[in-house]
Amino acid sequence: ISVGWDQSIRAWDCVNGTLVHTIEYAHEGAITSVDATSDPDLKIFATTSADGIGYVWSSENFEVVGAIRGHSAEVSHVKWNALHQNWVTASEDCTIRMWGHLGEPSLKADLLKKQGLDRQVDIGEDVLIKLDTEGFSALAVEPVQGHVIVGLSDASVVILDMAREIVLQVYRGHKDVARSIVCVQDKNQLITAGWDHSIR
Repeated sequence: ISVGWDQSIRAWDCVNGTLVHTIEYAHEGAITSVDATSDPDLKIFATTSADGIGYVWSSENFEVVGAIRGHSAEVSHVKWNALHQNWVTASEDCTIRMWGHLGEPSLKADLLKKQGLDRQVDIGEDVLIKLDTEGFSALAVEPVQGHVIVGLSDASVVILDMAREIVLQVYRGHKDVARSIVCVQDKNQLITAGWDHSIR
């Protein structure tokens, strides 16, 4: 599935390369990101947009099955967190948020319980971290513990514990923003690639 600044979503056959389905004007703004669940039973994918909204779509009939609403600016990235079974979004409002399968806000109490943490939180409190940055250049999810990894506007890369609202680690070295992050699980490594032409 590919998305574009032309506001369209396109599904492609991976075997012969043919176009299977097109959704024109899927958002009111440029579409910034797409990701799909790794759970074969869910059969959904999510898109985010410069219009500040995300949508969850059925990968079977390409109908909207849920909406991600709560950010106050462009939503630049979306990733599926397979461990916690939820969506993670990063926005130009400088927040990272988590959402349920169909876009409902994930609750902090539920996430703490999943991680086996005993901490009192307000009932109904959403999972949200606000960082001192001018936006997020990249987003990834660490697969073993489900921690969120983001590239910041100061060219650093940070690992976040969303449940405890803390920064676990900061990586510095890029001279410009990191545009892509991947986790290499068998080596316990992160690989980052940046606008400074470097891979680290």
